[in-house]
Amino acid sequence: MRRLVAFIVAAVILIPLAAQAALVDLALCIDGSGSISSSNFNLQKDAYVSVLNNASVLPRDGSVAVAVYLFSADVIQVYDLTVIDNTTISGLISAINGMTQPGGLTDIAGAIDAARDELLSDPDGRSAADKIIDVSTDGIQTVSRDPAAAATNAIALGIDYVNGLGIGPGADLSWVPTGSNKWMVDSFDDFEDTLEDKIVTETGGVIPEPATLLLLGSGLLGLGGLSFRKRKQKA
Repeated sequence: MRRLVAFIVAAVILIPLAAQAALVDLALCIDGSGSISSSNFNLQKDAYVSVLNNASVLPRDGSVAVAVYLFSADVIQVYDLTVIDNTTISGLISAINGMTQPGGLTDIAGAIDAARDELLSDPDGRSAADKIIDVSTDGIQTVSRDPAAAATNAIALGIDYVNGLGIGPGADLSWVPTGSNKWMVDSFDDFEDTLEDKIVTETGGVIPEPATLLLLGSGLLGLGGLSFRKRKQKA
């Protein structure tokens, strides 16, 4: 019986701890340059809307804050860093839906710098949050800047990860720093599934998998059955 009680106490303590997601401040930098056709830009935008509007992918419990930048030769802030919950998610989705493609050159470095400055200024007062810059692009830097230097500098100043998602054979992610993450897809037709995987990786908490909960439940039942059999044998 003591073992059963101890197991239940441990479960009561550990399950809430496992369900607490880590704090994440995520800056999404989206390519809007002229190398992307208008139809592919819309595919990219629709993928972001679909993925971010999925509560199982982007938590709405206040653990994640999101900022959005659209870059070409210039960098446009689409959405200020905001903690995402059930009241703010609609503003994020509306902002992305409202993006229009600027066209022109590609300034990955400028997007990294802009995202770095906002995340490190800590506007949401979450200094303990992981700071992640996330760039999706189909091409290379075409403005006279060095994205590798920008990414390395961001890490040196306190950003935790500068990740990249490359679309198609023309995408160059050689600037992604060691220790950060890269994803590649063949085309914008394949973009949404990989984007979902990436966002889950970047924002994922520590909620137990169903199999873990099943195992825990089975353990409780098993210990309960053991205790019952012992009582029955004594009787």
